[in-house]
Amino acid sequence: MKPFTFQPFKTVLFAAGATMLMWTTACKKDAFDEKAALTAQRDLLQFKYDNEKSLEQLRQQGATALAQLQYQLSLQQQMLTMRSQDSLNRAYQRFVDSLSRATGRHADSIAMLNNRRQDIIVKVQDIITAQAIQGATVTLPTTVGTVLQATTDASGQAIFPAAGNTNVPPTVQAIVTRTGYVSAQSGFITRTSSSVGQTTVQLWNNGNARNTIRGNVTIDVNLANGSAENVSGQLITITNSYQGTTYFYSALTDASGNYSINVPDNGGSIGTYSFVPVVKDSVQRMYVNG
Repeated sequence: MKPFTFQPFKTVLFAAGATMLMWTTACKKDAFDEKAALTAQRDLLQFKYDNEKSLEQLRQQGATALAQLQYQLSLQQQMLTMRSQDSLNRAYQRFVDSLSRATGRHADSIAMLNNRRQDIIVKVQDIITAQAIQGATVTLPTTVGTVLQATTDASGQAIFPAAGNTNVPPTVQAIVTRTGYVSAQSGFITRTSSSVGQTTVQLWNNGNARNTIRGNVTIDVNLANGSAENVSGQLITITNSYQGTTYFYSALTDASGNYSINVPDNGGSIGTYSFVPVVKDSVQRMYVNG
């Protein structure tokens, strides 16, 4: 058996050589790695280009789609407008046609009504003597807010011809006035297509109104003085009906609130008298203790 011999120098030299070999290997430049890096950079640039190209295509496609959508919406709006206008035109034409037909029917109805229209005759006479009263004014209301008037002739008749009374209702009442006589309202006058509308109104002569109704009108507008105030210039009307005719007796109150109205003798045969209600607007004055 050989004895072990320690050789430190060789061991150190080997270690140093190994270290030198490792350093030389680590610092060596590899050509393949540089080529791969260039390829990677090129691929990255290509990827970015492709992405930007795709985004641009998407933007262009979006703009095209938006333009197409706007065009379609505009086209639909135009179509709806045309349809709406067409519907309005048709509706207006139907309205015009309907109005024309209605106007024609109305004209035909008026013509037929006028053909069947009859005169209205109101005869006025004195209630006591039965004599005709000439110069009395007869008034008829119309359906259009106006009135028709005629004056009685020597025979006491006021005539409203058929051609001029088209707006007078088929059933109507006449108002008759004459200076020196009591105003009156006739009973209902009815005319048909085959009969003339006529009536007789008898008036009271004021000379025959020998009875007097007197009174006084007051109103309490000042609650502080304890007494009522007289009402001056107030119209007071009394009515009376006899044989279908209504008579109106009127007077104004004087400065003291007094009125005096002449009426015919009742005698139990010409009905009763009634006051027309009086309405007076006023402002009341009062004191409040406090």
